[in-house]
Amino acid sequence: MGAWLRDPEGLEGGQHDDGEGDSQGGGLVESGSAAGSSRQSRGLGLLPLETLYAGDKTLRQCRAQALWPAGSALEIEGFELHHGVSRLARPESSDQDNFSDSSLQSGVHALSSQEGLGWWRRSGERGGLVAGTYLHAVFENGPWRRRWLNLLRIRHDLPPLSEHQPHHARQREALLDRLADAFEEHVDLDPLLS
Repeated sequence: MGAWLRDPEGLEGGQHDDGEGDSQGGGLVESGSAAGSSRQSRGLGLLPLETLYAGDKTLRQCRAQALWPAGSALEIEGFELHHGVSRLARPESSDQDNFSDSSLQSGVHALSSQEGLGWWRRSGERGGLVAGTYLHAVFENGPWRRRWLNLLRIRHDLPPLSEHQPHHARQREALLDRLADAFEEHVDLDPLLS
């Protein structure tokens, strides 16, 4: 269910369940239908999100402008897959009519230009980060992945590496195509197939 990162040395999966889970109603993961039956449960507490499981499942190829990690413009792409909608949890004291999901709350920032695709915030005393996204295969985006890894390198006083990296899925497909072409050219399949 997407990917989320914590402290950024850890890597986990599952944005739907990373709601904050505080006692004021934030961080709820709710499943239900428009007919009114619903069930609420607490998330993992990593980001102040509320998720409503309802409606159609989102399944689509997606491209967006990465807003994090900071730096020059990067396009990220992957497969958006989720059942439900997550949004920033509304603080109990907020004006419900003037609150928007794009509002920064508790230091939470949009991960990309596509609203609702992901969020990130600083976490902990050691300068860690928590990020969550519905974009599957985000790490196949070479320049984005290298920028994320450079956050770790800088944190450990190592110099950053070049962000000029290929898109992993495209590179993998090209290698498989070359392998298939070489196999077809050099292997006599007739004895194998008869």
